[in-house]
This record gives sequence, structure tokens and C-alpha cells, in this order.
Amino acid sequence: MKFEGLFAPPKMGNLHVPIPVAGPGFIEASPEQLVVSGFASPAGKSGLIALAVVALIIGGGIFSGGFLPQWVSVGILVAITSAIVGVGLKGSGKHKEDKPMLLNIPWDKIKKIEVDPNQTEMVLIIVKRFKPKGAIYFKPQASPKKVCTELFEFLPR
Repeated sequence: MKFEGLFAPPKMGNLHVPIPVAGPGFIEASPEQLVVSGFASPAGKSGLIALAVVALIIGGGIFSGGFLPQWVSVGILVAITSAIVGVGLKGSGKHKEDKPMLLNIPWDKIKKIEVDPNQTEMVLIIVKRFKPKGAIYFKPQASPKKVCTELFEFLPR
């Protein structure tokens, strides 16, 4: 059973870390495994967001020393933090057309398959004890409920 669609990982993971597969592709179920075929997504830059938080804290300590007026200090900190976060989010969720990605995930490594409660057109496939682990965000051409119902049949009970 094969479902065509679009892999669309969020720019930042919500409850689940996105598995870096993006762009057009398909998922195909067989009794042994779920085949996921798409394209590699650029590596996440969540480390830059953490850097922005650290810069905000350290910068706040430095600028609060009274060298500059408070409104100038706050403006500089906001600009630096915004720049770091902007760089961290740039390119997230896109795909590299020259880097096809194929995952063969055994059914016992799939924890859950569900319609994303935040984006009802999206199917979430939660992967555990497999590299990469996290969530696959798949927007099928078929109904997400139909995809989930048909894939449930393959999950071990």
C-alpha cells in the first residue's frame, strides 16, 4: 500500500523532534516495514536558538552595568537575539533536491501513527529505537484519516 504526498517537518519541533525528511515523496507499507522516500532536509539549527538565549542572558548582564542608556541596551540585545534566531530558522523545513532519502523502518520501531492535532491535514509517524528517531510529518494526497486507518493494520499489537 503506497501513499504519495509531501513531507513537511516544522521549522521547530513541537512535542516531537522532526526526522529530517522533506519535500515530495511517498510512504509504502509492507508486512515487514514502512518505506519512507523523500529528500534530506537541511540540518536543524536549534543550537543557534540556544546561543541566542545565552547571548541574551550574558548581554543583559553586560549592558545592565550602566554604560549605555537602558533603552539602547535593550535594543541592541533584541537585535542580536533576533539575528541569531533568524539564522537558526533560515532554511528549516525545506528539502535538498539533490539528496534523496530512503528509510526502511520496521513496524516494531514505530510507536504511533496519528493525524496531527495541530495540523489536521498532516499525518505524524512517531519513530522510536531507530536512527533517526523522532517524528515524520507527512501530508498525504489521500485523506489523513484513511492513511492512519490503513497503516494501523500493520502496527504490532
